Amino acid sequence: MLSLLLSLSKFFISQVKIFEKKFVHLYKKIRTFSQVIYIVRNPKDQCVSYYHFHQTAKYLGGVKWNWNTFLELYRKGYLVYGSWKDHVNGWWRVAEKRPDKVLFISYEQLHWEFENTVKRIAQFTDKPISDDFIRKLANHCSFDRMRSNNAVNRVNIPLRNFFDQSQVKFMRKGKIGDWKNMFTESQEREFDDFYGSLLNEIGLSDKNVINEIESSNEVV
Repeated sequence: MLSLLLSLSKFFISQVKIFEKKFVHLYKKIRTFSQVIYIVRNPKDQCVSYYHFHQTAKYLGGVKWNWNTFLELYRKGYLVYGSWKDHVNGWWRVAEKRPDKVLFISYEQLHWEFENTVKRIAQFTDKPISDDFIRKLANHCSFDRMRSNNAVNRVNIPLRNFFDQSQVKFMRKGKIGDWKNMFTESQEREFDDFYGSLLNEIGLSDKNVINEIESSNEVV
């Protein structure tokens, strides 16, 4: 098992290096004409979501890690798509330098401040929208509507053997703070130590999230 993990790690690291080269190329394009809307999610919730997604996505190799192993691979950036920390930090720096080119928003903001966040997106893209349009968009993008949408859930995907949703659906819960049902106290501390400074900087620390949950009266 250890040799398999090492082999997979080396492969994934090589893919991350390829991605880094592509990111440099992408950044050069951003400086000239493109606009990017970058959506980030708290790494604890994102890790749990990715864990369940990994159980369904056969194209990721079909390996169903147990939670403890998956968590360690995630933190070290050894899974497909690399390190959450490096990816988010890179785009955060770009957004700071070029706010006209990169709009940095969070999954949590879309959840708690949908109307204001949509208006930010509209302003960023210079696309005027009405309040009526925002209401229709909120209804269309609600979790219940998306969960019942076959296209969103990859039900009618034309390629076979891409997803196995017999155990977990693509649209699972959509909750903020659901990580508490998976993380042990020691795992929580390790994540806080590893991601804490960046989360504070981008406003996604546990303190910020708890304050938002309390103000929105949401129950996790």
